[in-house]
Parts: sequence; C-alpha cells; structure tokens
Amino acid sequence: MKKLFLILFCFGSLSLIAQSEAIKTRDSITIGFYCGISGVKSSFVKDFEQKILNISNFNDLKNNLELKSIKDGSHIFLTIIICQELEKQNLILLSQEEKQKIDKLSQSPVPLFLCEGCFRDTTSINSVINNKKEDSFIENARQWAKELIEKSKK
Repeated sequence: MKKLFLILFCFGSLSLIAQSEAIKTRDSITIGFYCGISGVKSSFVKDFEQKILNISNFNDLKNNLELKSIKDGSHIFLTIIICQELEKQNLILLSQEEKQKIDKLSQSPVPLFLCEGCFRDTTSINSVINNKKEDSFIENARQWAKELIEKSKK
C-alpha cells in the first residue's frame, strides 16, 4: 500500500511540475496592454517593444519582423498589427506576397494568451483580428502600435 501511495505521489508531483512549466511558458508569451490591477503591459509586450525601438528605420523594422519565419501566436499577432499600422501610415510598403501572408496569418487558429486587467483568456489570432467579440483588445493593440511607431520616429 505504501508503494502504491508513493507511486501516486510521484506521478502527482510530476504532473504539478509539468503544469507549472506550462503556466510559465504561457505567461512568457501572454499579450497584454493593461494587465493586472496596475494596468501594465505584459513582459512579452515590453520585450517586443524594446526590440522594435532598437531598430534604426522602418524598412529595417519590416525586415527584422521576419513575417515569413515567425511561428508563435504572440509574435505573429504583434507583427501583423505593427506591419498594418506602418503601412496605414505610409511608412512602409508591403509587397503583395507580404499582404497575402498577413491575410493568411490573420485567419490562423494559432493560440493567443491574452490579459486584460485582471482577466486572462486563451483565444486565437483569427478570433482576435476577425471577431467583434475582441474589439477592445484589437483596439488596444492598434493604439499600442501607433504609440510605438511614434516613439520609433524620435
């Protein structure tokens, strides 16, 4: 009986460790512009922002965003938002191929981990970009992109 209990305890401990690692991974790619009570940007957004601010000009920015090679949902989403805003402001010109890639990625079911205030949610790129349910989040993302582009101009 003790052996059974010990085996169950070990499996339970391993499960908790795995779950803890999954939460850490999720937190490291959570997108949020007003997280928690204090309404701060998530660490992922802050890190992404810093990378953008370290790029010297907008064409370099487009090249550095590597629209063709990114794979996780958080990078894809923020890259789409930044590229769309840069083009909207006529600061870059996206090729037809890049526009098609953005359209394809915008339909993607790749998961996104979001935080808004005290709430966390798991959704997809497609849901956020193409669904009215996520209007406030997409508007916050677009506003963040505008502000980031303005900082980059200085």
